[in-house]
Order: sequence, then C-alpha cells, then structure tokens
Amino acid sequence: MAEESEGDTCSHTFPNGDVYKGAVENDLPHGYGKYEWSDGSFYEGEWSEGVKHGYGKYRWASGSSYDGQWQEGCMHGIGTYTGSDESEYHGSFVKDKKSGYGKKKYPNGDIYEGLWKNDLAENLGIYQWLNGDKFNGEWQQGKMHGRGTFVWHTGERYDGDWKMGLENGPGLFIWADGSAFYGFWEEGKKHGSGVWWRELEEG
Repeated sequence: MAEESEGDTCSHTFPNGDVYKGAVENDLPHGYGKYEWSDGSFYEGEWSEGVKHGYGKYRWASGSSYDGQWQEGCMHGIGTYTGSDESEYHGSFVKDKKSGYGKKKYPNGDIYEGLWKNDLAENLGIYQWLNGDKFNGEWQQGKMHGRGTFVWHTGERYDGDWKMGLENGPGLFIWADGSAFYGFWEEGKKHGSGVWWRELEEG
C-alpha cells in the first residue's frame, strides 16, 4: 500500500490494487477525485464523504459508461448512459433507473423518446422502429397501453385504445388503400360490430 498526500488531496493505492487520486476529508474521498478499480472500471468526478455525489463519469470494465449527475452513490438527475452493446440513453435518472424524460437508442437502431419509470416506458412517448414503423401515445410498464396511434411503414395505421401492447377497445384501422374499419378490438383482433368503408375508385 502506498500513499502520497499534498494539502487536502492524496494518491492512495489499496492492497487489492484499487487507486484513488483526489481530494479527501476525514480520510474519505470528498471533492473532486478519481477512483480506479483493479478490474479496470473507474469513476472520476465529485465525491461527498466517500460516495459519488455531484457530477462525474463512471466507466464499467465491460465498456459501458455513465456521464452525468450523481446523488448518494446513485445515478440521479440528468445524464448519458452508453452501453457496451452501443445502446445510448440520455435523460433523467432516479436512483440508478431511467425515470422522467429521456431518449434511448437501442442496439438495433430503434429509438424511444418520452417518459420513463423504473427503466420502462411509462405515460407518453414515441417509439420509432428502424423499419419505419412508429407509435405515438401512452405506455405502461414498457408496453403500449392507453390511447395511441401506430403507423406501419407499409401505410396502414391504427388510432385507438391499447392494452398491454395490443389493440383493445374502440379504434380506427385504415389500410394503405384507404379502406377502413371503426369498431371495437380485443387483444389485437376485431371484436363485435363495427363500421366498414372503402375508398371509391375513380373512372
């Protein structure tokens, strides 16, 4: 173990190979400093009484990283999380979980922008699939739930109610050729009576 100090800052190497360089108070990281773990992960930023607190960057050994606000050792506030799978989320965190407003780009190129709760889409948001499909509406526990509009890249669209990811309740479905159905849906299928109409061809 080795330690060097100058004023209220120090450089300390722990028996397990971890290294801390930065400000200290009462022998704890306090202020600005960098802690490097022996597995290659590190945190550089602000500390309060030995815990990450304020603004800082954490990089995991896997290659994932978080750059943003911290509170009492947790990702909390506004920040950017970049996964080792090349996913990226920028927005609000509450106690290490995506909560509040944020935008995430998934590894496959899909994008969700809107409200989150406990790492899942919640309330209002827009999901854009890489193939051009798009949903704009309400979410619950990461699924389309409530009112919303789904537009397929093939030209069809559905405006109406959803339940746990499926059309459920009153809604209007319009096909690419202009024909449409308004009625009730249950678990993604037309249910009961409704009204059909079809575009008239000219000529």
